[in-house]
Amino acid sequence: MSLARFSVLTKLSAFACLMGIAPSVIAADQEVDNLLAKIRNAYSVVKSAKYSTVVYFRKPPLHCTNYFLAPDKFRVDFPADGSGGTTSLITDGKTTYYVPAGQETQQEPYDFENFFKLSPGHIETFSYFEWKKLLVVNRGMGLDGSSLKVLPDQEWNGRKWTVLEETKTSEKQVYHYYVDPKTYLIWRTTSLPFGATAYRVDTQLTKLELGISVPASMFRVTG
Repeated sequence: MSLARFSVLTKLSAFACLMGIAPSVIAADQEVDNLLAKIRNAYSVVKSAKYSTVVYFRKPPLHCTNYFLAPDKFRVDFPADGSGGTTSLITDGKTTYYVPAGQETQQEPYDFENFFKLSPGHIETFSYFEWKKLLVVNRGMGLDGSSLKVLPDQEWNGRKWTVLEETKTSEKQVYHYYVDPKTYLIWRTTSLPFGATAYRVDTQLTKLELGISVPASMFRVTG
């Protein structure tokens, strides 16, 4: 399943700041930087995780089980279309393995953009093993090419969240990343096309277990 490619903010250059950028713009930019630093730090210390996600992209919603083992091993299992089996997408940091239910395994050198297009999920799913790429600005990746702002105290699921809002003009999409204000981990990503009232994609964590035993064998594919 191909979801929206990962979005990418161009920060104001130091030269532009010296040329008279409004203080309110600089303050907003600093607020974003501070939040991103806290999020990166939160993911950098996670050694293992198992988490469930639901992707509201089509009907019925897609329920996935995800596994992470630091620094770069990741696996997602999700129902195969119509077969009743399970399809897996796995990376050990060097190779990507696509294991469709009842079919031959395919593999290729790991490339995150290709992995992203194949795998159900967004920043809330992939930040565990790719936070260095996804949660940065001004490095030609991650959040470059967008405008960002912080929306505090946003309601969702009976709680208040810190939301990082990304407006991606090139894709004509607005993304919202729901950040737990205590742990700084992301639990939800929504994608809303310009002018629309219904989300294009809404991906949510429903369960998260950190620091659990995740055997390395889960990321090895034979046959």
